[in-house]
Amino acid sequence: MLHGIYKNKLLLSALLLSSLPAMANVVNGNFEQWTGNTPQAWTVIDSGINVSANSAVVSTGLQAAAISVNTGTQSNTDFLQQVAVEMGKTYEFSVDVYHTEGHLEARLFIDDYQGYSNPALTNQWQTITYSYTADSSKTIDVGLRFYDTSGFDGSELVYVDNFYLIMTAAAVLQAAQITALLLT
Repeated sequence: MLHGIYKNKLLLSALLLSSLPAMANVVNGNFEQWTGNTPQAWTVIDSGINVSANSAVVSTGLQAAAISVNTGTQSNTDFLQQVAVEMGKTYEFSVDVYHTEGHLEARLFIDDYQGYSNPALTNQWQTITYSYTADSSKTIDVGLRFYDTSGFDGSELVYVDNFYLIMTAAAVLQAAQITALLLT
């Protein structure tokens, strides 16, 4: 009899765990892993930008990405990686940006173009966020595109750090409820 109770709890646990919130993952969003001047997992680095490891200006951790934007042609300034998402799930993306001159905007790209940084905030970190709800289960591009603004002289340095996916409050609540059920 006791054996059947444990068997049922095990089956219930397996079913509940399979319904846990989806956890998409931005790989190396803290920019701590590099192969030469390429941050690992960042697969699209367009020809109009140069990316290198930087330890002088960081938001958190030991390194950030130093991105030198060397063109006014926006279609040549993408900095992206791919992330798998599940239909109906909501994902909160966040990235820290540090402008040095104030003649560029960093635009968040989460499956499409989203919000901009404020180029007037120079020599300080600012955070850009976006809440994304997947309309289907798929792999999406996430990252940044850089846009020149008035006064751009053809080259400008921007620092990027903490490109993360944050679990939504609803997902945290759901995970807590499932954990509570598993413990009873």
